[in-house]
Amino acid sequence: MKFLKILSILVLALLLVGFDMPPQIPSSFYGTINGGSVGMAVVAVCDRTVVTTKTFKYENQIVYSLDVDGNHKEGAIIRFFVGSKLVGTGVYHSGTNVRKDFFYSRWFFR
Repeated sequence: MKFLKILSILVLALLLVGFDMPPQIPSSFYGTINGGSVGMAVVAVCDRTVVTTKTFKYENQIVYSLDVDGNHKEGAIIRFFVGSKLVGTGVYHSGTNVRKDFFYSRWFFR
């Protein structure tokens, strides 16, 4: 009986430790959109997570910045879309801040 009490206390302690874990740090991306305009949608798709941001002007360039947060597997592929066009891919690594510049043309088809 004493063993059962000790075992249940240990299991409860392990469960509480598991719920006290800090959240995973996002994988961040930023860069320029050559050929883009202010207010265009930039979409990152990783697994089933979709993250959207808008382009803005910074130092006479069209730029974007976004965080792909969540519980993704390290090395998961991220697809980037500007407007509705696939413009590139990236790799999910928690805690990184990666520059990815993209070319956008409404006449460019893949």
